Amino acid sequence: MGFAYALVAVQVLGVSVIINAFAPELEGGAGSRLLAANLSIFSSPTAVRGVVFGRSGIAGQILFHKNIKNTGDTPDEILLILGLAGYPATSLEKFWLNGELVFDGDSTTGPGAITTGKFSGDLWVWFRTGEEISGAFNGIAALSTEWNAKARILRGIPSIGIRLKVTDKTDGKLQPLAQIKGAKLYDPRLDSTVPGGSGAHRFADPATWAWSENPKLAELLYLRGADVASTRIFGMGKAAAAIDLENFASEANICEEQINVVGGGTIDRYTCNGILIPGSNHKTNLQRLMSASAGTMDASGGVYRTFAGAWRASSMTLTETDIDGAPT
Repeated sequence: MGFAYALVAVQVLGVSVIINAFAPELEGGAGSRLLAANLSIFSSPTAVRGVVFGRSGIAGQILFHKNIKNTGDTPDEILLILGLAGYPATSLEKFWLNGELVFDGDSTTGPGAITTGKFSGDLWVWFRTGEEISGAFNGIAALSTEWNAKARILRGIPSIGIRLKVTDKTDGKLQPLAQIKGAKLYDPRLDSTVPGGSGAHRFADPATWAWSENPKLAELLYLRGADVASTRIFGMGKAAAAIDLENFASEANICEEQINVVGGGTIDRYTCNGILIPGSNHKTNLQRLMSASAGTMDASGGVYRTFAGAWRASSMTLTETDIDGAPT
């Protein structure tokens, strides 16, 4: 069939409100432009992929696109693979196509065949976290020899694979949007080797980490640095000895203090949800992360400490060295 379609940009998002924690640090309207870019699929071989902290909505970068022409009454099909970020994510929570919510769950592999709703029987959606070491999207490779799943693992790249039958249901457009839970983070509160900590998290072992939207844990990951297959993806590469882990644990607790919401219920005091593009310098990137908690940071004595925006009791210790003249 020759049904016409187009890959078009998402201009208005009515199905979900995505708050980018880093936008306040982007001047001159760049935050709005970055958010708009995240919600539109694009194709660029030189694009700098971001790192997702907390939750974020993103359409993705086109990594593979194939039109399959069929004969007779068999609908044509579109095969599409979208790269969502440049560092492994935790799971896929929601997926929309043309504004229609087709998946609402929490999956590391995606729903596969869509069997309910508008696109039932016409749509398949697969997801990869970027942690996998096996071939990517075998379902797409089975339909197109141009995608060699064995050779294309997409290590470190969270991605979505889409197979879509082109019918009048698509209205001549293709607007995918995913909501994902981003990077897993190290939490010193869950590390029994850190004073006051309890649990299996270990600073040197990302396999022990878990997803979190805590801003201070995002800062901690940036200071430590993040690797995929022994290659540094982003961050500063600081050793545990150069970071006051007890301080980060304490400030993470402040971020999770419960705040009453008008109308009932509570929320965490601070959360970090958005996409960090690590192409800027370390200072700028840390400032963007700290903006999620109205925070500050210092490195006195070569050890990094962080502070969330919160009231603190004033204290001062006076000794005889502070006295002007001999005491009487």
